[in-house]
Amino acid sequence: MSATILTKHAINRSQQRGINSVMIDLILSFGDEEHLGGGVKKIHIHSRNLKKATKALDKALRKVDKLGGMYIIESPKGHVITAAHIAN
Repeated sequence: MSATILTKHAINRSQQRGINSVMIDLILSFGDEEHLGGGVKKIHIHSRNLKKATKALDKALRKVDKLGGMYIIESPKGHVITAAHIAN
């Protein structure tokens, strides 16, 4: 589950277009911003940043087996309050 808040329109369109929350988070993390006016931005990943995204994903995948020993606490509004390791 992503901490990114999507509008109903964005949810519908991303589902129709096969764009999942992981993809959206990657675009937000590694993308370049183009300001369109009124505070609105278009964000996309240039090919030069794909290598950065790939490196970050490779690093994360090597740590995925450790996720079973971790947890997060989430607020009613969906904000992550804290993250920790499960005590043995």
